[in-house]
Parts: sequence; C-alpha cells; structure tokens
Amino acid sequence: ERAYILKTRAKMDREEEILFDAHYMFHFCMGAFINVSLERWSTDAVLSYLDPVLPLPYKFNMDMYDLVEAELSLLYDLFYTKAQVVHSWPGYLIRAISLLGTVSAFLLFRLDDGKGAHSRVDVSISYMLLVGAIVLETTSVFAIVGSTWTCGYLHCQGWNKTNAMVLCIRRLIQVGSQRKWLHSIGQHNVLDYCTRNQTNWMNRIVEATALKKWRRKVKFSANTKITMKFKELVLGQVRRTMTRYSETWSILDAPGKCVLTEYRLLDDMGFSIKDRDFAHCILIWQVATDIYLCCCDDNQHQSRCLNAEEDDKVLVDAIKVLSKYMGFLMIHPSLLPGGVPSDSTINNLENLWKDSKCSTSSEFARTLLADENEDPRLKPYSPLAAKLLGNKRKPMLQVIFGVWVEFLCYAAYHGTGVSHCIQLGRGGEFLSVIRLVIHHIQLFHHKYSERLPSDR
Repeated sequence: ERAYILKTRAKMDREEEILFDAHYMFHFCMGAFINVSLERWSTDAVLSYLDPVLPLPYKFNMDMYDLVEAELSLLYDLFYTKAQVVHSWPGYLIRAISLLGTVSAFLLFRLDDGKGAHSRVDVSISYMLLVGAIVLETTSVFAIVGSTWTCGYLHCQGWNKTNAMVLCIRRLIQVGSQRKWLHSIGQHNVLDYCTRNQTNWMNRIVEATALKKWRRKVKFSANTKITMKFKELVLGQVRRTMTRYSETWSILDAPGKCVLTEYRLLDDMGFSIKDRDFAHCILIWQVATDIYLCCCDDNQHQSRCLNAEEDDKVLVDAIKVLSKYMGFLMIHPSLLPGGVPSDSTINNLENLWKDSKCSTSSEFARTLLADENEDPRLKPYSPLAAKLLGNKRKPMLQVIFGVWVEFLCYAAYHGTGVSHCIQLGRGGEFLSVIRLVIHHIQLFHHKYSERLPSDR
C-alpha cells in the first residue's frame, strides 16, 4: 500500500501530491471536528500511509499546512456540495446517462427530416442549445473524472492503471489549480474601537441603540491577507511548543503558560493568565501588546526591538496581525471558547479614553502606561505592559508572539466542531486550519517520536 503511494507520488507535481495525500488523511480530518477519539478515525488507509518503517510523509513545515488546507477543501466538498453523491456509482451513472441522452437528442435532431417545417432561426437556435448542452455535459464529465475524489475511489477499488490514466487527464485539464483556500483573516483592535469618534450625532444614535454591537462588528472589523512568512512563523511556533515541550506542556493548560515558563516570566506575568476567563486574557494581552509596541521606541533600551533587524520587523507585523485576529474572535462569540468579555470591561477603557482626551489610539496607549499606578481601572493592562517594557534580558518579541500563538492554539482546540464546520460554508477560518495542524502534529509526533530530532 505505502509502496504504491510512494510510486504514485513520484509522478505527481506538488499540488497533486498534497491533494492525493489529503484523501488518505480525510477520515482523520473529519475526526478532528467531532467529539470522538482521533485514534478511532485512524483507518487502515491512514495507518498504511503512516508506515513507521518508511520516512515521514510530511515534515512539520509548509507542506503540512498545505495538506491541512487541502483536507479542509475536501471537508467543504462533503458538507456543502454534492461530492458525496456525484462521486459514487449512482452519481457516475446519472452523469453518463445525462451525457448520452444529450448526445442522442442532438443526433436525433440532426437526422430529423421534419426540420424544414421550422424557420432557419429556430433550427439554428436549437443547434446552439444542443451543442452548448453537450459541451457543458462533457466538461462536467471531465471534471468528475479528473477529480481527486475519483482518484481516491479508483485507488480504494485497486484499479491502479485506471487511476494513472485519470492523473494524466488531471494534468491536461489542470483540475488541481481550481482548489483555493482562505488567504485572509479578520482583524479587530480594542484600543482603536475605544478611541472611535462618538461626537457625530448619527454615531450617538447608533451607540444608544441595540445596533452598537452590530456596528462594532461591521465598522471596526477588517480583513488582512496573511503572508507566507506569517504562516511559517505561526506553524514553526506551534511545532516547537508541541514537540520540544510535549512532556511539560499540554494544549489543555492555561494559554501562555508554556512560553512564560520557558523564559522564566511566569512569576512576574502569570497574573495576566491565571484564574481569568480566556476572553479577558485576550483583552489584557491585546491592550498590553499595543502599549508595548507604541511605547517601545520611547524607551532607548528597547529601541532595538523595532528598528535593528529585519526579522524583528517581520515578527512585529506577525504579532500585530495575530493580536488583532484574536480581537476579531472576541466579537464573534461562536468562534471563541468561553464567550466574550463583559461590556463593563470595554466601558472602563472607553471612559479612560474620554478622561484622557487623547485623539489617537497611540496617544491613548502611552497615557495608559503613564497612569499605571494612578487609576485602578488600568489593572492589569498597564502593569503587564510595564513588565514587558521593563525586561531588558529576555527577547520580549518572541515572548509576546509565543503567548499569542498559544492563545490561538487554545481557541482552535477548544472551539466547538460545529462552529468550525459552519465557518467552512462562509469561506473558512484560520482557526480551523490551526485546529487541524495541532491534530496532525499530535499524530505525527506520536507515531514518529523517536525520529523527531532528525526531522526538525
């Protein structure tokens, strides 16, 4: 089985290879979104695919990320298209009958001697419609034949030569290039929302009605494209956390605990994650992160973190995107485990902004740090930001990024499978990709734990 897989993969391009492998892991993918043990979904196909005698099918790099995206596209086909019906014997039979029926209708019309009783315009239109129908039916047949669902079905039946012919057809019609996935994620920043313009009379009316939350979701949310570098940074951090610290860290632990423990900062900053709702932890760290990034240039001993190296600039951009994405999840309670922070928490920040009379979120962030010890409403945002800025010995950008990645993993792992599946119908969610990445790393790490040092 595995030998055939390797032989087949050798003849494929990268995109075909990933889609082909996604079918082997598809039952495992489905198990990640329902409340059953993933071991139960490790079917014979998956086990043979993960033959321990042979090399890892994927290292923990972007190939795994692309594999996960391909699996999600197959899951979308299952839930939101007719793939399960079309790619079955009844489906193939219906499509064949439809094509043969259309061709027969064309031939019968062509051989009909009674066409002379009709105008030439009507006859021409009939020919055009019949030819168009044949073209559409033929296109549908080739799309079905060239589908990876068909490849998977033929392989399960043991028809390897037919499968090889189908792969050739796929290359001719380039079916694989039609599968694309999510390349943007939502963004929401709490400080930007708190410093919004509330003087306009129309805005005041909206704020006083039930439309306030709706306006927050629509007007103060945006989308940004995620770059390849961002994906690599997130995937690399997830892999390091789950493989290097697998004996001391669990996805079920308090998010942020691992990286703070690694850098020996848990005693100083543990108050920001201990005994708090998850949504409140996100709010605390987003405000503290904004304060840190705004005030970093103001502190000479920290100026290197934003200006010196290109890698640091990339990391800062990744932190901003990830922080705002978690903020976006806060205003979409169906995606976030544990619900959203209370309105009183946001109202406190809004009142602080009104009292500060600042015009921008950057000015407001600096004011929050300056008033750290004067206003009890600033706890625990400003104390955390002060500790981040005051620590000279640790690579704080790595710490902040690590905390946000752990938050991301916690949200992905603990979100309901139903919410993930619903999001598939709306274009997909980055959180769903991370959930599957976590499960794949767990599976590969469990099966090949003795080989991981050589595969990193």
